Amino acid sequence: HADRSGRTPLDLAAFSGRGRLSVCRLLLDQGAAVEQGNSLCLLMRQVVELLLNHGVEVNMVDQQGRTALMTAASEGHMTTVQFLVDHGASVEHVDCSGMRPLDRAVGCRNTSAVIALLKKGAKIGRNRTQQCFPTILFFGFT
Repeated sequence: HADRSGRTPLDLAAFSGRGRLSVCRLLLDQGAAVEQGNSLCLLMRQVVELLLNHGVEVNMVDQQGRTALMTAASEGHMTTVQFLVDHGASVEHVDCSGMRPLDRAVGCRNTSAVIALLKKGAKIGRNRTQQCFPTILFFGFT
């Protein structure tokens, strides 16, 4: 079940950060539907790994078309950035505002994220096409 904002218990557990990995694991073991939430936009690498292992798509987007990689890159969470790109996250995904993970990392001055994205093939100055395909997976993590 979801709250009025559409957040599920799994979303809330993952969003609350450190110390909630065990709660996420319990919810998933009890059959929590991973496709109903957008918990991948959260930054704790262990939670991201757990969700991917339970079938969440690495390039899942929120209502603004943002991926977990975009969030991790803009926030400078390098272990999560590295984990996501190592597991196939698109470094060239374009959100609804025309931004890519590299653009977000540059805009937030996260040099280590910029370097990691460039090493994984992100292009500088490439023409961007807006690709906004909001899904029912958005649950208020904006």
